[in-house]
Formats: sequence, structure tokens, C-alpha cells
Amino acid sequence: MKQKNNFWNTLSEPIWPPLSFTLKEIIVHNKSVTRTMINWVLRLLRNEVQGTVIDLASGKNPSYWQHMELAKISPKIISIDLKFSCHPTIVADICALPLKSKSFDTAIIITSLM
Repeated sequence: MKQKNNFWNTLSEPIWPPLSFTLKEIIVHNKSVTRTMINWVLRLLRNEVQGTVIDLASGKNPSYWQHMELAKISPKIISIDLKFSCHPTIVADICALPLKSKSFDTAIIITSLM
């Protein structure tokens, strides 16, 4: 049975198939085009993530962890941020990390002006 073609089905169609982002994500979830494209790239990059992950300048409850499905693919995630209020694993400046060499397998830094 053919699905009824309505407005919401149209929004679920990719704007440009190679990018695979949708109008629904932009309109319904109130995401900017830039944020939507970043989320798409993060979903692609999750296949590159392995082992212990260090998230530099993570902030509080980063949404990209959900897009990358970090909890599913990494046994340990270490978040680092300057602000104690963000509740990171480690409060530190990313320019002077208090970690031993080779203590993580993947490093992530999404947005930071350090």
C-alpha cells in the first residue's frame, strides 16, 4: 500500500541526498542548517570512534554524544571543560591536559575558542 503523501512525509525527504539532512530536522526540531549538517557529519564519524574517548571542551550534556551514539561505542568517555558547572569528568584547560600520554584512543573537540 502506497503511503499517503502529505506535508510531513515531504519534510522527511532528504534535501540533497548526499547530505541526508531533512527539513523535518530543521523545522520540527528547530535546528539550524549548520547544526543539522554538523549532526550529519558526526553520525558519519561515529564509525571512526573507538576505545576510550576524550571530549575536549565538552560543555554540559553535549547533544553530539547522542548523534554519535558515544555511550554505545565507547567503554569510557572522559569529558574535559574549564567550567565546574558543566560537570565534566575533569575540570581543566585543554591547553594543559592533566593526562598521561596514550591514555585515550579518540579525541573529540567540536566547538572551542581556547
